[in-house]
This record gives sequence, C-alpha cells and structure tokens, in this order.
Amino acid sequence: MALPELSPAQRAEALQKAAAVRKERSALMAELKDGKVSLEDVLAREGTVTARTPVKRLLKSLPGIGAVRAGQLMEELEIPEGRRVAGLGPRQRERLAELFPASP
Repeated sequence: MALPELSPAQRAEALQKAAAVRKERSALMAELKDGKVSLEDVLAREGTVTARTPVKRLLKSLPGIGAVRAGQLMEELEIPEGRRVAGLGPRQRERLAELFPASP
C-alpha cells in the first residue's frame, strides 16, 4: 500500500500533531516516573495517547523498573512484547494494578 502524497501544509500539520502526541506521552511518562500518577490511574485513562502507548514503555517508566525487569513482568503476566495499553484485557489490567497499587 503506497503512502498518500501530502501537500506541504498537510505535512506540516501532521508533523505538529506528531510532536504534540510525543510531548503528551513524554509528560505522562514523567508523571509516572515521579510518582505523581499511579499505573492504575494511567490504565484507567481514556485517550488515544494512553491507548497507543506500549505496555513495556509504561512499565519502564515506573520507578525502579528497568528494561530487563519490564520484560520479565511482561512474560510473567503473559503480555506479548508489542502490546499496547488498548490491547490489554481486563485480567491483565487487574494484575498490573495489583502489582503496582496506587500509593496513599
């Protein structure tokens, strides 16, 4: 499938949208890393940025969780490597929330 030809204005608009999404996702990861928001809250959010975020990337954003531990958790929870938040089932969400409860 060939990519559509974009006009310079359409291309600029698409680049702006992509930059806004990256900025929003970066802010989400920073909040998660700083403990300002819990994993449970992130999983409960409705929105395309959260829904399209890879689960492994969310896990790596948690304090004390690196790439290796995130991979181990994904394997233990039987979550495929490339799974995004929108693709998580209710039991997978529940188990993640149990592993990383919201701090009081």
